[in-house]
Amino acid sequence: MVPALTAAVVILAIAVIVNMLLTFAMIRRLRASELAAKQDAEAFRPSVGSPVGEFSATATDGSAWDSRALGIGTHTVAFLLPNCGGCTSLVNRLTPAHQPDRSIVVVVSGSADDPATVAVVQAIPGDLKVVIAQLGGDVGQAFKVATFPTIVQVVEGRIAAVGETFDELPVAVGVG
Repeated sequence: MVPALTAAVVILAIAVIVNMLLTFAMIRRLRASELAAKQDAEAFRPSVGSPVGEFSATATDGSAWDSRALGIGTHTVAFLLPNCGGCTSLVNRLTPAHQPDRSIVVVVSGSADDPATVAVVQAIPGDLKVVIAQLGGDVGQAFKVATFPTIVQVVEGRIAAVGETFDELPVAVGVG
């Protein structure tokens, strides 16, 4: 009876050790994939220091917005996509309490006749300039934005800072 119990304990110990090794291997692989995913997202965001390309667009209020407007001063542009979880939380942070800077331009990638795009535009506070731009269109190509959400700070026509949230930009742009 004792040899059988000893064998059972040894087999159980081996099974526990193998299980622990597999668990640690999975944790290591998960960390590596999360890092790779973050690096992939950064590859689809504009590079700091690069100039903003040429574009022309019309805001939802009918005013013109183009690359020449970004050539003087500091500007913040937020790029959003309908049905994007991170974009939804960013829209919730566009209130004056979270963003005292009311000169932010919000570019919603989509179509004006798409209900999801309309819902995002309606959720954005009315005092902000909103531009609806085609996904992959002139505005997105001018900024080289291909992942969402992306927030870009432009100084004198050049990209000075890029982030996924306002907290990743300099303090003068994003507050809390």
